[in-house]
Amino acid sequence: MIERVAFVKAVKKPRLPRRFWRRAKRIVRRRAAPQPFAALNDALVEAGASCAWFLGNAIAPIDLPYVAHIGDLRHRLHPWFPESSSNGPWRERERRHEEFVRRASVLLAGSKPAADAMNAAYGTLAGGAVVLPSPTPAYAIEASWRSRGMRPSDLPSRYLLYVAPFVAHSNHVTAVRVIAALEAGAAPPGLLLLGADEGTMAHVMAEAERLRVAGRVRIFGEVDSDRLVSLYEHAEALLHPSLFDAHDQSPRAAMVLGCPVIAARALGTEEQLGGCGTTVEPFDVAGYAAAVRTLRHDPGARTTMVERGMEVAREWSPAQYAAAVLDLIESRIAPMRALWK
Repeated sequence: MIERVAFVKAVKKPRLPRRFWRRAKRIVRRRAAPQPFAALNDALVEAGASCAWFLGNAIAPIDLPYVAHIGDLRHRLHPWFPESSSNGPWRERERRHEEFVRRASVLLAGSKPAADAMNAAYGTLAGGAVVLPSPTPAYAIEASWRSRGMRPSDLPSRYLLYVAPFVAHSNHVTAVRVIAALEAGAAPPGLLLLGADEGTMAHVMAEAERLRVAGRVRIFGEVDSDRLVSLYEHAEALLHPSLFDAHDQSPRAAMVLGCPVIAARALGTEEQLGGCGTTVEPFDVAGYAAAVRTLRHDPGARTTMVERGMEVAREWSPAQYAAAVLDLIESRIAPMRALWK
């Protein structure tokens, strides 16, 4: 199968004079016309590609047939959030999404609700939206077959883990409020936050100070996969209140590593968890806290959730996901691509 796949290196943007960019910005403001991605298109043709598969959230409409994946529609769902609106990303995201989605030969969606949202946003799509859930990370599946390591000495005895960048839609503020709500109980947990600061870290920590729980909130920088596995394995639960990233890989990684998941009811969350986690309304602090208490006081329910979660998460690996995409290329794109040189 691998001989049918070729990787093309990223094409660097040309360095152009500042006056060019100033003029380009004025043109874009007047008329947001899609610009051709000629360099990438030429690189693919030179590599002998008959079609392309865009990994992750890459957005680059090209002339070749291609398989596309859109991770979320956050700019449509909450266009006023700073990551969607500040300094003009909404206009650019919408312009590029519309052409990219409409021209895709196959559009991958992580869940049925996500596919419906794509169709609602952009109308009838030429290639149609195909539901293909995001896979469980390979490093997590591999680690799940090994014996669990000892708890690192620098970790608290009880903690909730959240893996997400510090942006508004990650909803870290609610996670901090959950910790405050659990403060009055026995053995209150800490909160370990793992993610790059993209604008809201100071705001989140200010909220922790206001609620007097800053001493129980720790922020980690980048960690290697072994450290990340350890953080999942020894967490009381993964707290995932994100408003958008229902198909983020951290819940699947947590499940396969035996860490229960408590997540916000975002677009497609229930499908992603496969009934093996707890979902709560995004801002329901009492609901998240109650879910943590249930995991503590009902060992049987926790064990069932963990065992079923590991089983479900192992069923869908990156290799299986790639095979499914290649099958879509063979069945949907190859017959049409054979009609021209």
